[in-house]
Amino acid sequence: MRERSRLSVPLARADPDAPVRDAPEHQRVLVADDQALTRFALRRALEDGGFLVCAEVRNAADAVEAALRDLPDVCLLDLHMLGSIEAIETIASKLEETAVVVVTVARNDPDLFEAMCAGAVGYIPHDTDAERIPLALEAVLQGDIALPRAVVKKLVEEFRARRERRRLPMIE
Repeated sequence: MRERSRLSVPLARADPDAPVRDAPEHQRVLVADDQALTRFALRRALEDGGFLVCAEVRNAADAVEAALRDLPDVCLLDLHMLGSIEAIETIASKLEETAVVVVTVARNDPDLFEAMCAGAVGYIPHDTDAERIPLALEAVLQGDIALPRAVVKKLVEEFRARRERRRLPMIE
């Protein structure tokens, strides 16, 4: 396994009590993105990092179908495909052993919080260096959450803002 120190962000254990998976020869990844060039680049980065791309699809509905059929270790889904949040929910609920990680162009994506609530355990910006993608997925497969620091900061700010809104007295 690669060193985690090469990752740009510290990772948090999603469930510290969860068993760490034994790593088989090749971890299986489903890649779902509506852009052919992005699918190609993700496949290349993953295969160069020792992963096996077991399915490559261009929409959320096909991602669900392929995930249920191929039982990947990780589903890497573009957050802005039509139906992506529903696909995340379906895959996360029906395939508890499969980690769902989202990719998107925007670093401050407003849908990211919803994706995490739906069951995603990581987020990889499209501008991530190719060699870091397999490292992030390896960490996720060991029970970590893969989020850039800026996203963690934004999530903490969102939680704090929600807490403050609950504290404010109702004005009538």
